[in-house]
Amino acid sequence: MTKSLTLLFYTFLLLSNFSNAQGLQEDRRWKENHALEVKILDEFIDRFNKDTNSVFLQNLKEIYNGRLPLRTSLVKSLFDRKQSWDTLLVKNFSLTVTKRGAPRFIHFADNDWYAHVRCKVNYLGKPKQMELILKVEEGINHSTKWVIVSAMADFLNFKYPKSGTQVPMPRLCGSDLRDPQNQTTVFLDPMSHGTNFINLHQAFEEPDNFKDYLYEGPLTEQMQLLIKLVKSKSVKFEYVQHISYHFLQIPGYIMVVEYFNRNSRNSGWLISNLLQVSYRSKPVYKKQFLNVLQDE
Repeated sequence: MTKSLTLLFYTFLLLSNFSNAQGLQEDRRWKENHALEVKILDEFIDRFNKDTNSVFLQNLKEIYNGRLPLRTSLVKSLFDRKQSWDTLLVKNFSLTVTKRGAPRFIHFADNDWYAHVRCKVNYLGKPKQMELILKVEEGINHSTKWVIVSAMADFLNFKYPKSGTQVPMPRLCGSDLRDPQNQTTVFLDPMSHGTNFINLHQAFEEPDNFKDYLYEGPLTEQMQLLIKLVKSKSVKFEYVQHISYHFLQIPGYIMVVEYFNRNSRNSGWLISNLLQVSYRSKPVYKKQFLNVLQDE
């Protein structure tokens, strides 16, 4: 009886130590994943450009005793690893943006990139989905702000492109920004540009000031119709469901970035689509997928 109790006691201790060790390992893994997660879009841009003044790269430098990975490695680390990639496409893209003597960088104030914001709205008492396209507009004293460039919805008479279009279309596969069970925001860090889109409801609640939120250039037919619907209070903004960023400023490519909500080192804002296109195809892409006028 005593031997059985002793054996049981040591078995309990062994299991307890194993459980504690496993718990510490999982906690350490979670901390590593959280540290490497691309938490905000600014951080994505910093890593893509290998901005050595950024907080993330400064911390990385301390971890690796003053050394930093090559920029090609940083760029490749920004791809969503859950999907299969054309390795040659990724390699050529990485070599293009890191080319010695002529590297390519992306910046917040660049002209040719857009936010594709999928929203839930209420139109004439019925729940609907609407997509808004926003871009950064430079104002007085080089100040910048997000403005609405275009809108897409069935009630705005927008015809979505069919398969077999002239340019490749992206397949959006990132995480939704809302928890479908309790309808609370899962992610939009206070420092990310995405939080500005949460305040989109203000534009719809201020019909007289709605035009202040719009791009100052030419507007599509859908935007002109949306202005009328907002003014008549026929559309009520509910919430932002999904955001993707479309970077067109790199010659020969269109890069799409989405948020991936998962406990992994490869998480946060990552490249979900990389399309190799010609210069002439980019205006077609903007028109067909983003509903942006070609003379914008």
